[in-house]
Amino acid sequence: MDLVFALLIGCQSKVSPLSADIRPAATIVLVREGQGEEGPPEIFFVKRHHRSGFMANAYVFPGGRLDAGDCDETLQSRVDGNREHLSARMVGTAEEGTAVAHALAAIRETYEEAGILLAQRDSSPVSLTVDSVRDRFCAHRKALNAGEMSFRDLLEKEDLRVSLNDVHYFANWITPVIEKRRYNARFFVAAAPDGQAGSHDEIETTDSCWLSAEDALAAYDQGGFALAPPTWRILRDLRAFGHVSDVIDWARGLAAVRPIMPHFLQSDGMTVLTLPGDHEHPESGGNSKFNRVVLRDGRWWDA
Repeated sequence: MDLVFALLIGCQSKVSPLSADIRPAATIVLVREGQGEEGPPEIFFVKRHHRSGFMANAYVFPGGRLDAGDCDETLQSRVDGNREHLSARMVGTAEEGTAVAHALAAIRETYEEAGILLAQRDSSPVSLTVDSVRDRFCAHRKALNAGEMSFRDLLEKEDLRVSLNDVHYFANWITPVIEKRRYNARFFVAAAPDGQAGSHDEIETTDSCWLSAEDALAAYDQGGFALAPPTWRILRDLRAFGHVSDVIDWARGLAAVRPIMPHFLQSDGMTVLTLPGDHEHPESGGNSKFNRVVLRDGRWWDA
């Protein structure tokens, strides 16, 4: 076990310590108002590099693994908002610092991968509309991705703070045991700051786009837009909302968010992914309802 991962385990909940083969991760679904008065919200996607060891070529929400630095007390002192509330909703985290570390990882990774920074100066969102400021923050992003600057360095250098009121926790997916690389991924949603359109980093990601949930699902159905099962399921939830405020209100209204760990099985010659509630899922508790998707032609569909 490497030093960084050992430090991360030390940051984790005493109730549900991480196994060494499951890595903590966090991601943000960035939403903005759609085009036109009646357009549905748009969501920011990045495409993972074709050489990625996990979900190669898939379109995903920006995010990634927690770093040891996300647990840094000095960094966490720059975080405002209700830590107790976040920790209470994040099932499996008994310590507030662990919950805050997930939020920081999601915000940091979103800036590194997507170039969108959810931070504040003097209680106002940081503005990147001025060319000189935008150029300076582009340099910061490159330094972060090169390992020449930490997220703590960035916030201190620019005198910025992070607010938990800007990110809203709503989902937790754990990679099933059949996969070689496993992650315990926490999902947040956030309204994209004005004037920040986002861009892929051309390192881990090779493309980026804004699409409504419905358009992304349609592109997936047509075969040209690869999605992992958690992304696909989340988009199916988000397509019901007509405005960014509707999405945020929904996420805010959720109570404790419990983890979802899919379970793979073979049924009638097909690969099946069962979810909690399916009668063949290990955590079903005898429930007879079906809650599953099947793999056909390289894509997931409702059973």
